[in-house]
Amino acid sequence: MLAIPISILTTFFFAPYERQFIFSLLSHSLMFATIIVLYLQLSGTKSAYKSVNLDAQDILPTNRRTR
Repeated sequence: MLAIPISILTTFFFAPYERQFIFSLLSHSLMFATIIVLYLQLSGTKSAYKSVNLDAQDILPTNRRTR
């Protein structure tokens, strides 16, 4: 939620003709970093999401061969 305000405030340190490029680069980088952090939190083996997720509890038979 703070990626856009931080990007706008940071662009004032650069020349006016560089601001749009810096804004785009910084805002996309912050959003990408946030996505990576959230992915790592959700995919961790000790995460609360994985312990509650039905796929992690092996309710359905997956990767098991039945003959």
